[in-house]
Amino acid sequence: MEVLTRFSTRIAGVASGEKVTHPVTREEVYTRQWYLEMLQDSGIKVVDLIQEPTNSYDENAVAVFVTLPAGRVQLGYIPNASAVCGSCNKKFNPPIPNTCPVCSQVDPATIFPVDRIGLATKITSWLNNGYKFKARVMSIGRTSDGKYLGASLEIERIQQ
Repeated sequence: MEVLTRFSTRIAGVASGEKVTHPVTREEVYTRQWYLEMLQDSGIKVVDLIQEPTNSYDENAVAVFVTLPAGRVQLGYIPNASAVCGSCNKKFNPPIPNTCPVCSQVDPATIFPVDRIGLATKITSWLNNGYKFKARVMSIGRTSDGKYLGASLEIERIQQ
């Protein structure tokens, strides 16, 4: 297996989703935060990148999953940080507005017609062209305010 590209990124969406009661602290926490704690304690590094073409937010969504002793869980997503208006090609970074301020296009589904661009879109394109990926967690740490855990990945695009 030849490594064609190696890059690093963070896992997006680790502080969102369902909440559960933490078994030790008894606080309500996001499930993905709890999964990151379990991952940190487990020493597991390998994660899987799974396309989500039916994702209602982004058809190029790439989910990050890991198999922990408790089972297979989703940690979050590969970031796809920006979007382009489908009408005028204006590029936007989050937060994505509901109305394009350049051409005033509005979509009834609360977001104007956009094409997502970013790392997840590139990975989706590569996956669709037959490339494979190896991904592993490089670090897990707290945000600067100490409130949330975050994780960084190293991803290798390989040709088999």
